[in-house]
Parts: sequence; C-alpha cells; structure tokens
Amino acid sequence: MKKMISLILISVMLLLLVSGCGTKASTEVQKSTVKVPGVTASTINIGGLFDMTGPDNNQESPEAQGIQDYIMMTNENGGVFGRKITYKVEDTQYQPQKAVAAFRKLNEQGIFAIVGQAGSGIFAALDPEIRETKTPAVGAATNNLINNHPYAFSSMVSLTNMGKIYVERVVETYKGQGKPKIALFAIPGTPGNEFKMGVEDKAKALGVSVVLEEFIPNDIKDNSAQITKLKQSGADVLLTLITLDMFASLLRDMNRLGAGDIPVLSAYGDLDSSLFETVGKEASKNNQTIHSLVPYTGEGPSLDELRKYAEKSKVSPKAMSNMNYIYGWVIGKIFVEGINRAGKDLTRENFIQAMEGIKNLDTGGISAPVTYGPNQHEGITSGRFYSYDFDKKQIVPISDWYKVN
Repeated sequence: MKKMISLILISVMLLLLVSGCGTKASTEVQKSTVKVPGVTASTINIGGLFDMTGPDNNQESPEAQGIQDYIMMTNENGGVFGRKITYKVEDTQYQPQKAVAAFRKLNEQGIFAIVGQAGSGIFAALDPEIRETKTPAVGAATNNLINNHPYAFSSMVSLTNMGKIYVERVVETYKGQGKPKIALFAIPGTPGNEFKMGVEDKAKALGVSVVLEEFIPNDIKDNSAQITKLKQSGADVLLTLITLDMFASLLRDMNRLGAGDIPVLSAYGDLDSSLFETVGKEASKNNQTIHSLVPYTGEGPSLDELRKYAEKSKVSPKAMSNMNYIYGWVIGKIFVEGINRAGKDLTRENFIQAMEGIKNLDTGGISAPVTYGPNQHEGITSGRFYSYDFDKKQIVPISDWYKVN
C-alpha cells in the first residue's frame, strides 16, 4: 500500500512538473509571437512626416535627409540587435490635413514609430491620432503638448522656451544700457502663439517691454508695412519665428528700408550658411540665431562620425552646413539610442520606458545634453546663439549655453 501511495505521489509530482513546464513554454511561445507594429525578426519599420514640396521644404527636407543618413549608417554597422531599420518619409506639404492622412497611411502600412515630424501646428493636428494609435513619435515638432505627452518626444528646445531664452539674451546684451524694447515677428497659428507666450512671460518677469507683435503670413512677398511699424515702434531689437525664405526676405528688406541696424534674433530653422551667403554680409551683420545643436565644423566624436560618414557616402559640405540636416542626424541618434536601450524584445511600451530613462545623455558634442522622464518629453532645454563668419564661411558660436529651468 505504501509503495502504491508513493508511486501515486511521484506520478502527481511529475504531472505537475510537466504541466508547469508546458505553461512556461506556452507563455514563452505566446510572448515571442505577440505582434509589434512595424517590427519583424529582421526589420524595424519607421516613418517620417515632412514638408518635402511645400513652403517649408527648405527647412524640413534636409532634416528628413539627416535622419535617413543616420539610419543608413546604423544599418551599415549591423543594425540594432540584428534588425535593419527601414525609413519611409511622407510629404505633408506643410498642411495639417495632409499630415493626418499621411500618418494614417504609414500606420496602415505598419510602422513602429514616427521618427521626425516638423511643424508645431501640424503636431497639434496629429496629436489625437498619435494618442489613439499609441504610436511613439521621436523628434516630434516642438509643441507645448510634448512635455507631458505619453508617446511623443521632442529633440529641440520648445518654441515657448526658445522665446524665453531670446529675452534672457537681449537683457544680458543690454545690461547697463537701460531696459531694451522688444519687437516680435512670427508666423500665425500654434507656433507663433507658443513663441509669443515665452517672450511675453520672460519679458514680464524681467521687466522689459514688448512694443510690437506682428503675425506674418507664410506667403508674404513684401515686408515694407511690417518694417515701417518696426521703425515707428522704437524697438531696440527684433525677435523672429518665421520660415527660412521669409527670414531671407526680411533681412534684405530691412537693409533696403534703413532698418538694418536693428539687431535680429532668429529661430533655429534659419541657421543656414547658404542663406547668409545669398543675403550677404551687410544685410545679415546684426543677426544671431539660436540653436540647440552644434554645426558640422564643431568638435566631438559624434561630429567626427558624421564627417566620416559624409566623406564615405558623398554627402556634400553644403548639405551638412544646413543645421536642419544636423537636427535630423540627432533625431536618428536619439531614436537608435532608445531602441538599443529597449533591448532585443522590442515593444512600443518598453521603448517608451527606455526613452524616459535617458538622463543627461552625452551626444558626443553634437548637441546639448538630452534628458527625458515620465513627465519630461522635451529632451533638450538649452540653446546658444550663432552667427555666420563670412571670412571663414562657416557658422560660429557667439554665446555660452542658455538653459531654461
């Protein structure tokens, strides 16, 4: 009897052991077969949303190319955990409704994430779609929705924080010369309003006056009326947030209409060597442009890496001199950092956790440090000012880093 009981107990234990192993094996199989959008055993499919043929293409198409080149370099070095990254860009033509249609198209085709998206107003239109589909968006446009966003991460100082840094720079420059009077030119809509908010908040905090605020449409052909108002306002300095073509036109018209001595602080999209060469030394002599990144002529291992890739892949110095190309390269770098940290078993959920774990990331000299967190999806909150050296024919820094707390 005792022998029989022992045999029964052994049988039950073996059954439980086999059953447990089977459950574990079943769980592992189930885990390994869970479908992650855009991810296969050999590929990670991602998409980008940029104006490639519309009014902002001079700024946005180089950014798309910078991301593409960083992805190509990553693939040439073996990809990430054996997976190659495929990148498809859709043209938004700077129109929110087309951007939404393009986003839906990419998701239907199966993408893991959006990597690179330009246009603060366009992001506002995409926001409900991103939330509904839970699609990670890295390098999303600088928008005040970003910081507490569950899925989107920006890689540049926000427009509101940029406006604050502008005012800090002005007050520091005019120290000991009285309170400077500020004028503001911006594109209409979400971008201009967010920029204006930052300028006004910091101006109020520091006790300086904003004497003129003008919202200028993208298709403006003649800046005479705005420049007349600028001169009449008595402003000491002009802060701008306008497109690259608009900025070139504004500098020419200010010089032509006798307003060329008014200093102009411009946004990161306007930091382009070819623009200054086209506009000329006289028209751009009083300009300084904010940026969170470092030109390709700077020093650091990431810039050495970029130049090495450019030489190998025949990327021209002219293309690299466009700071939007550098911006794209940095977005690609941050995305690859995130998927490396997420590990081989990549999901959207562990990717977002990995991104939020990035703290004071040293990008190898190509940008200010990057920090994310559960309630901090604006990864870079610093910027410094640059001008164009016509003798050296390159962009050069003219200030230390300004950081928004």
